[in-house]
Amino acid sequence: MYRKKITYFLFYNTIAIGFHSSAILFFPLYFLLNRDINKRLIGSLFVIGNLLFICHIGIVKLVLLPVLTFMGGVYSMMLINYLDSDLFSQPYGLSFGFVERIVTFFLLYKYASRLEQKSCINRLFINTAYMYLLLMVYCSDFSIFIDRVAAMFRYFYWILIPLLLFGKERISYHKVLISFYLLFSISRTIALTDTILYDYDNILTGMRTFYDRKNTWEHFYINNY
Repeated sequence: MYRKKITYFLFYNTIAIGFHSSAILFFPLYFLLNRDINKRLIGSLFVIGNLLFICHIGIVKLVLLPVLTFMGGVYSMMLINYLDSDLFSQPYGLSFGFVERIVTFFLLYKYASRLEQKSCINRLFINTAYMYLLLMVYCSDFSIFIDRVAAMFRYFYWILIPLLLFGKERISYHKVLISFYLLFSISRTIALTDTILYDYDNILTGMRTFYDRKNTWEHFYINNY
């Protein structure tokens, strides 16, 4: 994408679709991620999105449901079923993650120019970050979309955050931010693994049989879904 070799991009993306159909969403990114996007526009969209998020104003169902109903087709019906489901369309609420996204956006918005000066390819990751953070606020009432689609764009964390916190040109208050992201990572890990499905065992402490694990999963699924 950075070298603008669309043939290779289409080839690898076509292979990716063979693993999961959601990879089709990467195709239009070829024309978006390498562009110099207006920062004021991004900032305005982020502020408006957060106001909608705080006020619990969901726009996905309001806008997308009528469009999908009109279009029809297999994918449209699948998305309509997701939108109508209480399980898969649970809205996201205020949490530690909300604060983390505000901090991350502020960092990238403030230091985007420095990151691009360090390497032009960082523009791809910065625009990816903006896309992810905007999806998180504008699609907060469609949790399955965030879990399966928005999550595909989280890879910018692996590149940009280490550059800002550990690189040669790291920002002045990097120690505070390292502590913040460390605390967030720990709390996020605890929250995501706080179910019986994540019970750990090994050959030293004793391992459960396949049937025990199967019964655990079925019991958990019935009680929660």
